[in-house]
Formats: sequence, structure tokens, C-alpha cells
Amino acid sequence: MKKLLLALVCIMMAFTLVGCQKNEEETLTDSNYKITIVIEGGHEKKMEMDAKKTPLIHEANELLYLGDYSGAVAGYSYALANGEFDPIVYHKLGYLFMNGLGVEKDVDRALEFYNKGVAFSQLGCLYNLGIYCVNSGDYVKAKEYFEKAIETGLPLGYYGLGYLYALDVEGVEKDLDKAYELFDKAVESNDLEAMYSAGKFLNVAGETDELKAKGLDILIQASDAGYSEACFCVGEAYEAGRGAEVDTKKAFEYYLKGAEMNSTTTYYDNVGYCYEEGVGVEQDYAKAVECYELATESNSGMAWYDLGRMYENGLGVEKDLGKALECYMYADRYKQDCPFATAKLQELLSNIK
Repeated sequence: MKKLLLALVCIMMAFTLVGCQKNEEETLTDSNYKITIVIEGGHEKKMEMDAKKTPLIHEANELLYLGDYSGAVAGYSYALANGEFDPIVYHKLGYLFMNGLGVEKDVDRALEFYNKGVAFSQLGCLYNLGIYCVNSGDYVKAKEYFEKAIETGLPLGYYGLGYLYALDVEGVEKDLDKAYELFDKAVESNDLEAMYSAGKFLNVAGETDELKAKGLDILIQASDAGYSEACFCVGEAYEAGRGAEVDTKKAFEYYLKGAEMNSTTTYYDNVGYCYEEGVGVEQDYAKAVECYELATESNSGMAWYDLGRMYENGLGVEKDLGKALECYMYADRYKQDCPFATAKLQELLSNIK
């Protein structure tokens, strides 16, 4: 399944835009600001803030959740320039610049934002600096960041540190017993993001069937608690028979569950895939097209790519190379989550006479 490729590529990047994610209210205060962030199911469902102090940040958040990354970058930058303050903005701008979302990728600028966030105790920035060090090969420094994250109360730090001990890298001696002990602490924290990250690692990269099954159980716990990303991983595990017997019906049910609970429509691309291929549900190209169209509303590059294929091949819709080309152009615009977009766009352009 093509979705598995993305899961494997992103296994260490199992950290969303939100940062510290909990199913509870967290109030951040100092002399300059007061915000209540209401977290549910792995997403910031609502941000209650003093409208007189942070209205521009609130508007930028809305753009971000709609997938308008360039608008979000502009909105956050404008808000900061106009004196609005919320340290989570440093985390979000850092993430956007680090991944080239809505703006040209600029690692130095991203690190600048992350370090500013750390100065204001924004724990998501601390964790993302650890990820950056892992990807840069500075495992000793990454270990320091993850240990600091644990000390300052971020459960994801247990996952990050456990991940390092599960590897065999310079500066951090491999120790699977310690790694699994840290993963257990991540799960025991009841922080859904930490549970999801540990469960995903064990289910995808666990060295035994027992560990893969344990990872699946953790993911099911997180999905039952309302964490939509975990639903996708559970669905993929049942489809692949990883940690459990192959059960395509359950796979479809979890894909649909995750799509319905997610704050964006992105995950309907997975549901569309099931309808297109007949995975756990009767094959229905027209419904697949409906799901892909719904997923494109969140500016999903993969959804635009899949919708383009349907128009190119006349599946569920009348064949229309013009519309297919338009879809591939959008897919290429949001290619951060669709590695096939550019090549497919060039292929179709070369075939049009």
C-alpha cells in the first residue's frame, strides 16, 4: 500500500503541529498573555484567547488548519510584527519553515524560531530541536534535548529518547531494554501523542510479532481515546497484517473512523483508496472520487494526485485530461505529502500534444 511508504518515511516525524497534546485544557500565562488551549483527539480543536491581544494569531491558526500554509506563515509573521504574543507561534513557524510549507524551506530560520520558543518554555520546540539533531546525525545533542524534554514534563521526550536507544548510532549505545522501558513510560503518561508515537514505532519497527502486536494495542488505545492519526495506523496494520491477522474490513472501519474524527478532511483520501481498490468495502469508483474530492478541501497533495488519476483514467468520472492536469498541478503545489506529484505532472504534460 502506497500509504505505508509515507508511514515508514515519517516514523521519527510522528510529531504534529500542535506540540504538547493532551485531552484537557492547558492555560499558559505570564504578564503579557493568557491563552487557554483546548485539546481533543490530537488536534487543537479550539483556541480561546483574549481577542484584544491575539486575534491575528487566532486567524492564522484557522488558516493553518485549513491547509493554507502560505496564509498561515503570513498571518503568524504579521501577528508577531504587530505585537501579539504566544510562544506556540514560534513552534508553528519553525515547523513550517523547516518543512517548506507555504514558504521556501529555510532550516536556519526554523531553528531560530525553535530556539525562541524554547526560551519561552515551548516544549514542542524543544522536542523538534531533538528531531532536527537526529536527522542531522548529532545524536548526542539530540539525547540532551530529549532528556531536557523529559525533565520539563513533555511525555514525547520518553519516545524520542527511546527511539535513540533503539538505534545503533554514534554517541548513544544501543539498548533495546532501555528503549522499551522508555516507550512504556510514554504510554503510561496517557499523553495521546506520546502513546501514538511509541505504538507506531513498535508496530512498524518492532523486531518480533509480539512487539508489533503490543504496538497495535497501544495504537488502538490512542484511537479509542480520540486520536485520529492512530486510527490510520491501526487501519494500515490490519490491512498489512502487522501485529494481527489481516482484516480489511477492520482496516476500512478505522480509516473511516479516523477521517470522521479528524479536524481536517485529509484522511478521506485513505477512505477513497479503500473504495477504489475494494479494501474492506465493495469497490465503488464514484464514492472513491467523492472521498478524494473531500480530501482535497484540506489541500492534500496525495488527494489531488489520486483525484487526478481518476480523471486521467475515467474511473468514477468521465475521462478528462484537462481536469487531470489541473489536479496534478495542485498535487505538485502541495507535494510535501505526495512524492509522486512532480514526476506525474511532467509525464502528463509530455504526453499532451
